[in-house]
Amino acid sequence: MTPIFLARTAQKVKMFTISELLTSISHLPRASVALLCQQDLSALAQLIDSSRPQSLQLTCYCLSTSEFVSPGLPKQEAEATEKDTLHTPRHWLLESGRISLSLYSGLNPDKQEIQGKSAHSLGQLGHQRRYDGLVLADDVNQSLLADARLLQDAANLARSPADITLLKPDDGLKTQLNNVWGTTQVAQTEKPLMQTSVQASPTTDSAYPQPGMRPGTVAIIGGGIASAALCLSLAERGQRIKLFCRDAKPAQGASGNRQGALYPQLSHDHCLLSQFYVQSFLYSRHRLVKLLEQGHDIAHGLCGVLQTAHDDKSAARLNKVMRYPWPQAIATRVDATRANQLAGIAIDKSGLYYPQGAWVCPAQYTNAMLMQAAKFTDFTAHFETDIQAIEQGKEGWYLHSHSGRFGPFANLVIASGAELTTFAQTKSLQLSPFRGQISHVPTSPGLSRLSCVLCAEGYMTPAHDLHHCIGASYVKGSKALNFSEQEQQDNLQRMCHSYSNADWTNDIDVSDNRARVGVRMVSRDHFPMMGAAPDIDGLLELAYTHPQDAIFWQQQPAPVHDGLFVLGGFGSRGVCSAPLTAEALAAQLCSEPSPFNQSIRERLNPNRMWMRKLLKGKPL
Repeated sequence: MTPIFLARTAQKVKMFTISELLTSISHLPRASVALLCQQDLSALAQLIDSSRPQSLQLTCYCLSTSEFVSPGLPKQEAEATEKDTLHTPRHWLLESGRISLSLYSGLNPDKQEIQGKSAHSLGQLGHQRRYDGLVLADDVNQSLLADARLLQDAANLARSPADITLLKPDDGLKTQLNNVWGTTQVAQTEKPLMQTSVQASPTTDSAYPQPGMRPGTVAIIGGGIASAALCLSLAERGQRIKLFCRDAKPAQGASGNRQGALYPQLSHDHCLLSQFYVQSFLYSRHRLVKLLEQGHDIAHGLCGVLQTAHDDKSAARLNKVMRYPWPQAIATRVDATRANQLAGIAIDKSGLYYPQGAWVCPAQYTNAMLMQAAKFTDFTAHFETDIQAIEQGKEGWYLHSHSGRFGPFANLVIASGAELTTFAQTKSLQLSPFRGQISHVPTSPGLSRLSCVLCAEGYMTPAHDLHHCIGASYVKGSKALNFSEQEQQDNLQRMCHSYSNADWTNDIDVSDNRARVGVRMVSRDHFPMMGAAPDIDGLLELAYTHPQDAIFWQQQPAPVHDGLFVLGGFGSRGVCSAPLTAEALAAQLCSEPSPFNQSIRERLNPNRMWMRKLLKGKPL
């Protein structure tokens, strides 16, 4: 059946073909299109094929909580997604980054859904006014006609003026669309219809502003995995980038470890933090595999991760987590026999196995993302350039180092890891440094049989270059980078304590004192920080003039520095969470739909610690 295309005008909806949708937005450097369906994604392949060679940001919204038809998705990802009962939002890169594809499913959940799932209603995602085009699939018409709120939320996805494609002609739906987009008065029905103009669903966007970038170059201060991931995400969108790193080469800070474990942090009720990590983990693994396919040399092992308890308290906590109905592709409970088989060595403990877990060399992962970024855009890296201060001028942001001044830059992102809070504009960010020492242990015939990552009180990786990594210490408030004999011995004791009955722990030898120390920044709620940099002086001034005034703050955007953004606070989980968080910041800067829902975006907002109190009418 010939698709029908609807273009918003002042008074009515007009009809065109679907090819005209892509033609109408072909002038845009990177257009955004949403596909709304009940469960049939068959139009996805047509959109991808018809858009060549255009760069496109595609988002698919599936209302159904049941399995959906998924042609157009990568085969392996489609199979894993169809079995994901959590309805975890997914994000992929297709055709060497030409297509950025996001998928949300289970957006019309019934009352019997499991509490804690990632599913939200369409309006709760906070994606209003984000799309240059909106495609309504064959199987969604009746749902839209039956639910005025859903029709309103669908309408709110599109920019104004919007381009709407209706794949199945329907006079009734056309009439409703005309009512939404083309009239000045809408009569009341049994279900209250929306107002005449397309109003956004209620969100707290006003309290948590998410400004985009200004036209011009993006300067990034950093050099680790977060800054590299942001460079790549922005480069894939054609943005001009300049990176400033104080070291002689990338990944000399906490991102410089030989091996890092890649797996999600789960909770017993799949809370927002758990949802954030599952979503981030799946994307980081996808990004890693794509970089490998593109020919980058990254030491890694797609070997799985096995988590076990080390005392009664951790056993009780892990048992709660294991009782949650995780999809097998995310995590599965294993008994001691199966655990021994997966580990390749005798651990004689039951545990939680992450089949898609892995280990990766963070330094090589970082370098690969920077090299890939240079293939897409005007990208310049300034190494051995220690930025001491930043200042905002009329023309933009200036960066000061011992060697001179750089700028002005229209946009500046501080993604400098442990140095994130060294600038006057970011010194009040509520992040704490934690020193961590990882020990490098020579392998042995017994240890070499380890075939997956072990995580308990400490962790241990399979051998790479004849060494294993074990660790890590976690010393709050310290930025010292010196070797610690005590922490070296502590790392050994954590593994021995975790597997006290295992003979192979006798082979763990830390006596040569080979180790690496890094400093990680951590927030109180364990979410990283991503978004516009808070203007703390402005916020405190408003808090003083409006003490304990919740109503004021529900209508007042949190003050931010214009053109200044932060990306950091990943703790010891940057390998897992930095790539998708950087992708989300790139989407925000480029005014694209975020891969995260509104609730998670609020948890990532650098203003959140202050705003939580102010929105409740509490003093700071």
